[in-house]
Amino acid sequence: MTRISSYCPLCISRCGCIYTVEDGELTAVAPNPDHPTGKHLCSKAYAAVDLLKHPDRILTPLKRSNPKGSADPGWQRISWDEALHTTATAMRRIAAQDGPEAMAFCVTTPSGTAVADGMQWIFRLANAFGSPNTVWTTHVCNWHRDIAPQLTFGSDIGMPEFAATGCLMLWGINPSATWLAMAGQIEQARQRGMRLIVVDPRSAGFARRADVWLRIRPGTDGVLAMALAHQLISNGRYDREFIMHTSTGAFLVQEDTGQFLLLPDGSKAMWDESRASVIAAPPPGTLGNFALSGRFEVATPDGPVACHPAFELFAQRCADYPLARAAQLTGIPAARIAEAAELLGSQGPVSFYGWAGLNQHDQATQTSRALHLLYALTGCLDAPGGNVFFSKPPLRNVMGRDLLPAGQAAKALGVAERPLGPARHGWISEADLYQAILQQQPYAVRGLLSFGANLLATRANPQQGQEALQALGFFAHADFFHSAMSRDADILFPIAMPWEREGLQAGFFIDQAAEARVQLRTAVLPPHGEARSDAELVFELAARLGLQTEFFDGDAQAVLRHVLEPSGLTPEALRAAPEGVVLPLHTRYRKYLDKGFATPSGRVEIHAEALQAIGQPPLPEFRDALPPEGFPLLLTCAKLPDRCHSQHQQAHRTGRGERLPLIMLHPDVAAERGIAEGEAVNVTSPYGTMRARAKLDANLDTGTVWAHYGWWQAVPGEAGEMAANYAGLMGPASDPVSGSALLRGQYCQVAKVPSTLSFNE
Repeated sequence: MTRISSYCPLCISRCGCIYTVEDGELTAVAPNPDHPTGKHLCSKAYAAVDLLKHPDRILTPLKRSNPKGSADPGWQRISWDEALHTTATAMRRIAAQDGPEAMAFCVTTPSGTAVADGMQWIFRLANAFGSPNTVWTTHVCNWHRDIAPQLTFGSDIGMPEFAATGCLMLWGINPSATWLAMAGQIEQARQRGMRLIVVDPRSAGFARRADVWLRIRPGTDGVLAMALAHQLISNGRYDREFIMHTSTGAFLVQEDTGQFLLLPDGSKAMWDESRASVIAAPPPGTLGNFALSGRFEVATPDGPVACHPAFELFAQRCADYPLARAAQLTGIPAARIAEAAELLGSQGPVSFYGWAGLNQHDQATQTSRALHLLYALTGCLDAPGGNVFFSKPPLRNVMGRDLLPAGQAAKALGVAERPLGPARHGWISEADLYQAILQQQPYAVRGLLSFGANLLATRANPQQGQEALQALGFFAHADFFHSAMSRDADILFPIAMPWEREGLQAGFFIDQAAEARVQLRTAVLPPHGEARSDAELVFELAARLGLQTEFFDGDAQAVLRHVLEPSGLTPEALRAAPEGVVLPLHTRYRKYLDKGFATPSGRVEIHAEALQAIGQPPLPEFRDALPPEGFPLLLTCAKLPDRCHSQHQQAHRTGRGERLPLIMLHPDVAAERGIAEGEAVNVTSPYGTMRARAKLDANLDTGTVWAHYGWWQAVPGEAGEMAANYAGLMGPASDPVSGSALLRGQYCQVAKVPSTLSFNE
């Protein structure tokens, strides 16, 4: 028996664990309490034993023999050499005929699956090949957390310093189900007295233990953020000095144009209260008495111009959401909103964290802006107990954006329509991909190479997605199991599961001690069958595409040494310490005092010129969505704790029958429709229908229903089989800046199926 110190790679929690191997098989997985993330494990980690030897795994390369769209693809076993040769030949042909941009790539999320082991190499292959088109998950996953905050802070949102925070807001995230290491930190903080605000439509996880649970109506998060900001501003419970000296709040905005006033030398203008005159904005952090409110007539060569400080305009926008109106729009009692604002204003330092619940909406960017400006009011960014930027291990980035040939970045699908969106990094949306395949707009995409993604079960408009996949000239897919996505592939590559391959984790996120740890996860077992890792597949393809030099001539040891070099670590040192090596890293607070923020102004951007330049509101602005006739209920969803999104449905769960999708609704709503617990229902939107089973939850708002997502398999119906695909309910609506799809906040109707069908847990 061998016990191996490691970590579970199946989600961003990266929980420290110990694997037990006996007679060449993985027999047990246990928490490792000595690891900074190892106090607990979830069912995903324990499922490793079953998944590794599951009979449905893809264990050899396969090619289709029947036409696309056939009920049976007619999979035939082929060699790795044939699969690689076929794929590389198709990629070269497509690039020669239509340019490398006509070959798209696709990859699943590294935060909710184990693809992180090979993630950078997949991006490197796309860049070195010359394609700016990789469908990733940013626009439906981490836009709010990592990219949109750059419009306000010039950075991501950092991480709450749980050990020192006074009040934490959890917004659109349920760590109890999705990030156990974070959940442990939050619970410890609660035990020492930290106050907790949870924004969630459901009474789930920490919502049940929060000091204030804000049961929000899906899609109205931005309104709530503005209402909370209004309470802080109107009651004087915000950090005025932080706003005055480190934000653009004092910059003057012209009444007539809505743009910043520029002085003759091109500098932004501020009103100096001490001098009672306009001045050029000094460097960020300069102390002074600068106006944050008022109307000022400023003399210019073209005559006097009336101006207001940007902060006053933001405050006026927030004032559009007094408690009564905010309560009406969000469904949260006014007293609850006021209570939350009181905690934010009195129980600092304040920190917050949010994730997909904030992102999957067609107003995602403005919602993010509202939340980040609310947080800016606290003055706690990068301050002790606030959202902190912990020091991270200095590893070399090998994504290879510099390998993309000149001019190719401008060809990214969607970048012309959304120049500030993910496409500027080469991360396109599935909607743009489908359009390029089916309408050849703005040009034709002919091929696709996909790693672990399941667009048809996790993204909007799967009907169009299936048409697009079937229309491709060539499509290769790499995965553990067959899925909705794999059905239309020409070539399938068998991928080694994470316990059969090596992985590197530099930093474990949740605090400085965890971030300082670098750990090399070694393979627990050799790969089953002919499975290979994502990285091995990439390196093999690179060699056949003539890209050997860009991929270190396939020398895996040289690759690892190159990545580790800036940290001073070596592969030998990490292999000698399977529990990981802790670097001497320390947190330095308020780094903006030295170098400002990484924004155009060097300050927190209250008024976002970058958004204004592309025709979007520079201050948060929201529209009210009215329900279509016959669709009165708002639909939302959440990730299942025992799944990697749509992956790993094959894992056996002891004591449970077949899991089928739930639709949770208030008992009163169910009673109006004659629906009882466990009965089959149809959930219908203007775009499709999903078969599910009813579960009653009296804690839900009567106007909100909640569904499981991630199924693509059919479920029993009176007339045969019915789709159980949540994604099929979603239409084309998306955020104009990021392309974020409207996956939460869709209007729907729920009706009982007139049958005797009943689903069991």
